[in-house]
Amino acid sequence: MNFKLEFITTSHQKTNMAFEKPKFHKDIPDWIRWLAQDADGTWWGYEMEPHQHHQGWYENELGRCHRIKKDLPNLDWQHSLAAYSPDASKHD
Repeated sequence: MNFKLEFITTSHQKTNMAFEKPKFHKDIPDWIRWLAQDADGTWWGYEMEPHQHHQGWYENELGRCHRIKKDLPNLDWQHSLAAYSPDASKHD
């Protein structure tokens, strides 16, 4: 199953890309609204839009975060921030 995501780049341009649901992780929690990958390849889900730091992303003080999966390191991790809608993915 694929999820459609809207990736937001540092120049605030939006593009649509597909994200394959991790095979070992059956359910991404319903409260997750943002997905992002750190430089080391770890994918995280966030309740609120996360903040960027020098090697990845960190949670907003108002929201929760959840580790989704570890993948290969990503040199382009800064462009991985994506709005996520669990409701939209159920219709694909």
